[in-house]
Amino acid sequence: MEQLIDILDKYVLSLDWVYIITLILISALLTNDNSLKKFGIKTPNWMLNIPKGWRVVTVGCVYGAFLYWLRDYHKQDVERMLQSLVFTLVFHQLIIKVAIDRFMNWLTITPKNE
Repeated sequence: MEQLIDILDKYVLSLDWVYIITLILISALLTNDNSLKKFGIKTPNWMLNIPKGWRVVTVGCVYGAFLYWLRDYHKQDVERMLQSLVFTLVFHQLIIKVAIDRFMNWLTITPKNE
């Protein structure tokens, strides 16, 4: 059991957490069609035709390539970025989305039938 915890600990610590958190924020901004309107930016029609999941994957790949160039990473760091991308997709979909949905359900008040 301790070996499993050590392996998971090393895996989680090896991920690029700045990339993960900023990708979640950028993806939330770009996949919510109304969020860009607040900044006076109209979402292009071609972007609305792409499913949200594919938008997130595309943004993650482009953003990962940009960070690879910006941070002057080496070939060994590509695997770390891909693992961070996959972890981001799973983490966002399974944990954050479920938590937000439960929180929103908790906030909604159902009328009582009297």
